[in-house]
Amino acid sequence: MKEFLTILAIAFGMVLSLPAAAQLFLSICFSFFYLLLLYSGWRKKKIEFHSIYWQGILLFTVFIYQFLKEKSPCFYFVLTKSAATFAAMVGRLIQKPISMRITYSGLDLFLLFFMAGMCACLLFENKWKKAVLYFLSLLAAWGIYLAVWTVLAENSLTLGLHYLEPLTGPLDYRTLLLLLFLGIYSIWEKQAFSAARFRRQWKRERLLPVCLALGLLLFLGTHSQSPTAGGAAKIVFWDTGIDFQLPDKERYGLNQVGMFGVLPQYLLRKGYACQIVPSLERDSLEGAAVLVVINPMRVPDQEELLRIHQFVEAGGSVLLAGDHTGHEEIRKPINQILQPVEMELNFDSAVPFQSLWGGEYNRRGKITTGISDSQVQMVVGASLNLPVNAAPIVITRGGYSDRGELTNSQDGYLGDMQFNRGEQIGDLILAAQASYGKGKFLLFGDTSLFQNMVMAYSHPFIDNIFADLSRGDQRKEKEMTEPKNKSAFQADCVIDAHHLEAVFKDKSSDSIDGLIVNIMRAGMFPYINEKESLTELCERNKELKLIVLLEPAVALTEAERKALHDFVYSGGHIILCADYKSPAAARSLAAEFGFTFLKIPLGRVAPDKNKKMAFWDACPILYQGKDPKESSEVMSLMEIWGYSVMASKKMGDGKIYVLADAQFLRNKNLESLETYREGNVQWLDELFTEMGKEGRK
Repeated sequence: MKEFLTILAIAFGMVLSLPAAAQLFLSICFSFFYLLLLYSGWRKKKIEFHSIYWQGILLFTVFIYQFLKEKSPCFYFVLTKSAATFAAMVGRLIQKPISMRITYSGLDLFLLFFMAGMCACLLFENKWKKAVLYFLSLLAAWGIYLAVWTVLAENSLTLGLHYLEPLTGPLDYRTLLLLLFLGIYSIWEKQAFSAARFRRQWKRERLLPVCLALGLLLFLGTHSQSPTAGGAAKIVFWDTGIDFQLPDKERYGLNQVGMFGVLPQYLLRKGYACQIVPSLERDSLEGAAVLVVINPMRVPDQEELLRIHQFVEAGGSVLLAGDHTGHEEIRKPINQILQPVEMELNFDSAVPFQSLWGGEYNRRGKITTGISDSQVQMVVGASLNLPVNAAPIVITRGGYSDRGELTNSQDGYLGDMQFNRGEQIGDLILAAQASYGKGKFLLFGDTSLFQNMVMAYSHPFIDNIFADLSRGDQRKEKEMTEPKNKSAFQADCVIDAHHLEAVFKDKSSDSIDGLIVNIMRAGMFPYINEKESLTELCERNKELKLIVLLEPAVALTEAERKALHDFVYSGGHIILCADYKSPAAARSLAAEFGFTFLKIPLGRVAPDKNKKMAFWDACPILYQGKDPKESSEVMSLMEIWGYSVMASKKMGDGKIYVLADAQFLRNKNLESLETYREGNVQWLDELFTEMGKEGRK
């Protein structure tokens, strides 16, 4: 029974756990089952060595498998091709095309049960003949599952299987495969462990310590640190006609904020030397560490291709990013550049089953160290086709590859954006890298994380990417020079999300893209902070001018409150959006500075003295129990029907602004894709611009 429970626990971990949690799950298995068995043996005055040995070797084997799958591109390539080939063979047999990779095909489960049988054969005598029958039974059950999957997938709504998706994932029926394998394994277990003779040649007192020691060394060896940039590396952007504009004060609306202009300005602020060139001439890449190619609109000529390839061979790095269903533009130029390493953008759209990928990312490599899912910021892009030596960086599980349609040029060659028979499901690769000579190519199938509005979220990923690509060899490091141009961003702003503020990332009416754009227009770069405490932020970033708090739901610590006071006294500014309906933590923070809210809803109205502006859901604000207009310590900035709804308080060299409207800084009240509130935008621009000019002491 213990052996049965062991494999059942590991199997459930493979089906239900996220890829990033696999090693943690296996560590728990190691600890739990060894303690259970040792305790059982101690109670019975008998240590069951054969059971401990079997579980130890099985867990160690699974650990090695997971390690190789995560760390070895060649091993992952073999697994991917094996799963795809077997699924295609079953599809041909049933005359229904099937395109699956490791996850949805259930290859992990098949190999787990196969390894369990092989471990038993290694430890016990006279089991090899029955192992052949066991293996064939597993293979047959796997094929049956894939055939049944096609029927279930096509009739999921009719059968009501979509109700299981919160537990299993969309079209993920591997629980059925698990039950098939468990039935076969239960028969095998009885034969393998009943009246079985333990092989005497195994050194019982040495085997487990060796396995555990190797496992520990592998685990320690998997730990990696985020790359760190050294020197002011030169980065060249190849402009083939893409939009390098910044958000400006002449155009409003989220569809008028430019595409990629923030990226070079952000890198300038980080100390890189950036140059945008319209063509790759002979001296364009001289002294450069990184070449950036985003959505190329034309195929490079032979001389340009030669310069790019020679640049990489000599130790340079090339970052390429494209989008879904590119054809003559984007896809063809990128694939032409990547011919030496055989990486390709597919003619498809990598579409998540949910609205966003959420927790479906499997992140690999140094550049993803310390990066959360919300900081990856990849949405619908193109999937990648990789050779055996290319290393996947970002893999998504819960989605499918929607084939492009060449006849649909008016919609950018998009397909029907529906999952159809024969389209690949699961394990879509969205980012990968490959070495070439002394340098490397890094390819992204989606440009979202490099776009203007998104960089407020993806900046940690951007930092890691360029720190890794710009390391170069010693010769290049000596050639790096200080930036000649100044960044358009002369100060920093933090929009806090560390205290569970309602910071939405879906460009909906309740998200804060309009706030992000307004901060950029004023010459400050906005950072969405999810991980650091406010104490750490204020101590680390001396260029920080503004902290925005949108209804914090978790109370600030005493150290954070002190850090905020010190931040303001040294010349920083705080904007707190809250009202009487806000969480207690938000109201408590307002009270920390002397402000409270009256439970009087004022609704969507314009302030008394500025009819171009509008509040969304305002309420009156008090300072020390009085209207701010009656106090000499604070200033009432706006009133509605005589009630103060916005006030500021000067503290030392800085100020805190309290907006008694929790929705004031949301898209619906500032800017959305098609509409904008010009009075609100202009008022904020004046406020932010003034904040950006004032320095902290």
